[in-house]
Amino acid sequence: MKTRKALALFLSLTLLLTATFVMAQEDSNTFVKYLDEFSRALYENKDIGTTHSLAQYIEGDSFYAYLSEKVAVHQLVTKRAFLYKTNYRVDTEPRVIESLNQETYFVSLAVRVSFNYVGISDVNSGYSELMNLVVSNQNGDIKVLDAFAPLNYYDTELRGAQYDLKHQVMQSPQLQTKSYIADRAKEIKDRLDHYYDNLYEELEGLQPNDSAVNSFAVTSTLNKSAITAYAREYCTYVSPHSGGSGVPYYDFSQLGGDNWDCTNFVSHSLLAGGATPYNNGNPATGWYYVNLSNRSYSWSSVRYLFEYLTRSATTPGPYGTSIAYYAFDERYGYPYSMGDILQHYNGAVWRHSTVITGVYEYIPGNPYYLGALVCGRSAVGAYNKNQKAEEIYPGQQKRVIRLAGIR
Repeated sequence: MKTRKALALFLSLTLLLTATFVMAQEDSNTFVKYLDEFSRALYENKDIGTTHSLAQYIEGDSFYAYLSEKVAVHQLVTKRAFLYKTNYRVDTEPRVIESLNQETYFVSLAVRVSFNYVGISDVNSGYSELMNLVVSNQNGDIKVLDAFAPLNYYDTELRGAQYDLKHQVMQSPQLQTKSYIADRAKEIKDRLDHYYDNLYEELEGLQPNDSAVNSFAVTSTLNKSAITAYAREYCTYVSPHSGGSGVPYYDFSQLGGDNWDCTNFVSHSLLAGGATPYNNGNPATGWYYVNLSNRSYSWSSVRYLFEYLTRSATTPGPYGTSIAYYAFDERYGYPYSMGDILQHYNGAVWRHSTVITGVYEYIPGNPYYLGALVCGRSAVGAYNKNQKAEEIYPGQQKRVIRLAGIR
């Protein structure tokens, strides 16, 4: 373990030293340590409710307001959705460090979080996301000027999923005003409170479900246990193994822009469950990957995978039906099972695909109300590991693809 930590630090410092011509090694050590301490303070505040001072790490009243509201929104969701965590740990690794000028740097930082949810001590959970930073270093006086995590629901609601921090800072933009940040944060909090109020009313009024399934539902042609096992095993890998059928694993996040790897990862999970690609030579109607120039839209697109799996046509390949995701009362049957697919709406588009890998007691002390745990992968340094579905784009729509088999 010590060797791995030393190697990670060496690689981090190598990235930094090759990115700039103005920092000595001692300054590089300080720079990397500073980013790590800032990240730990921010993530512990928003995830487990600590009260570390963020002001000491940053510059700007508006940016301080932005981070303070981010913490407040995440803590509201923690309380309303019972996302309490224990054995909490944060590790960071710089993925990109680039000099914008002799005093300012753009940094892409992988922030890896591990924990156990309170009440689920036997399941190791966590997530990792990429946080982009703009950092100044004026003669050793280091300050974080801005931060944006492209997969964080608060950041994307305030700035949009396509926000490019590096491009924006090079255009010398102004961060939103404190009043704008406060107003938008209040809108988010009010919407979330309304969502959870309605959710708990609906749970109390649930009735038997005619379409319920067994919690470990299987099909004659698709192995959901293998789908679950693949998702659990490989979601954290830098280079996941192929799911099968001779299909190479290509990390779609390498393409940049709005390309992420989540649906490609789900496609490989389906291969692990025994699904075979349907290569009809038509990227609009098939489900296959040969190489970047010979692949279907459905292989890596949230929308197109949904349309393919829930198609009415009797074409070959895996298939299923769609239902809205919700917490449920197990006395009336399971609406979905482990190995099914869960997709997440971010308020504008269906953006993220994951695999259901377990269920959990949604309301502590009530053993009948259950929700889903999910695994997924978005990029190197971005994943969900047995994470409560409610923690991903909370308060937004989610849909389940209940897999029925292979035609």
